[in-house]
Amino acid sequence: MKELYFRHLVDRYKDRIYTYATYFLGDSEQAKDVTQEVFIRFWQHLETLKMHKAKPWLFRVARNLCIDHHRRLKSQQQYLEHNMSDSLESLQHPDDGDNPTKHTEAVFMQAELRNAIKQLPEIQQSIIILKEIEGLSLKEVSQALETPINTVKVYLMRARASMRKNLQKSLKTEWV
Repeated sequence: MKELYFRHLVDRYKDRIYTYATYFLGDSEQAKDVTQEVFIRFWQHLETLKMHKAKPWLFRVARNLCIDHHRRLKSQQQYLEHNMSDSLESLQHPDDGDNPTKHTEAVFMQAELRNAIKQLPEIQQSIIILKEIEGLSLKEVSQALETPINTVKVYLMRARASMRKNLQKSLKTEWV
């Protein structure tokens, strides 16, 4: 029964945890390592973890591991080399068929979004990724980050405003 429950949740959340880690770390190989470590820890705590708290717990562990990993990279001066290099690969590309213009625009916009997310403070990055990219509810984000829901709402509002401002400035500069 334990193995079945574990497999079910791994199948359900492995891609979402990987995507979160990729956004946060900016490196798919490091994200794979973090994702694997999340599920190792999940297995170790499976007996004591309540099913309805599994999702926020997984994202909280992923966030903490990403922060730890990020600190290690930063201390080794490797962070700049790996920062957000392929973090938007997991987003679905629009169906642009054979239209190279649309494909180029999509790639450009993804790079702009990546840059706008990278400019946010860490807590706002986490909230934007969990809410807007991973699709977690405000309550789930609050639980995953162990932050009051009203604080999550404020940070989300600030993050959106900051991204909007940065994107408008960036796009205005690019097109002028």
